[in-house]
Amino acid sequence: VSYTIEDHTSIEEENVKLASFALDLLGKPCNSLLQMFYFEQKNMEEIAQRLGYKNVDSTKNQKYKCLKRLQSIFFQHKQERQRIEK
Repeated sequence: VSYTIEDHTSIEEENVKLASFALDLLGKPCNSLLQMFYFEQKNMEEIAQRLGYKNVDSTKNQKYKCLKRLQSIFFQHKQERQRIEK
């Protein structure tokens, strides 16, 4: 099976849409934490203060849990779409 540039672009666009959808499903605390870290490039100390976490370690732990949930939502919906398309 060979892929064209258009196929690759289409897959990337679909993944971006799916990631955005998954972020929305995460809910406020996780969504806010990941937005601050990855898009606003805030450091863990600032995120901890703004979101009310006890310390940087608990913020890092929460970020890890949020990422795992995001991945789970993303891949679950990706599998569902692939199943529907077949």
